[in-house]
Amino acid sequence: MKTQNVPMEVFVRERVEYVTDQRLREEILNLPSDTAIQKEMEAWAQAYGEQRVATLRDWKDFADQSIVSPITRTKLKAALQQAAEEAERERRAAAAPVVLDERVYRLVLSATWDLRGVGPLCGAAWDEGGGCRFQQASDIVE
Repeated sequence: MKTQNVPMEVFVRERVEYVTDQRLREEILNLPSDTAIQKEMEAWAQAYGEQRVATLRDWKDFADQSIVSPITRTKLKAALQQAAEEAERERRAAAAPVVLDERVYRLVLSATWDLRGVGPLCGAAWDEGGGCRFQQASDIVE
């Protein structure tokens, strides 16, 4: 159970978390002010739904942002800014060159390759003279 002061809109959405006593919760539900707030919230939700504002991206392109309170606009603007900064950070990370540790370069430069004995796995066999002769795929698979 939460024990902090909250706006009525939050309380209306999360009654169970704030009032665990079922009888008291039902009394609150029957109050005219609670019913009015709930209807108002439903009307706002419907209005946003009609305007097709369901995500932050929708809000960014929404023309009449004055329909919400200044505090709400500030919070939405901050959320949009955070999303833009995160997208920019991801874009930069994807575009940044990958720098490998010097040990990786040394391993690649000092690598030696010996393919003798690997031939049958890749469709080739080595003859006695060190030459490569290719086999049919049916000869490789038993």
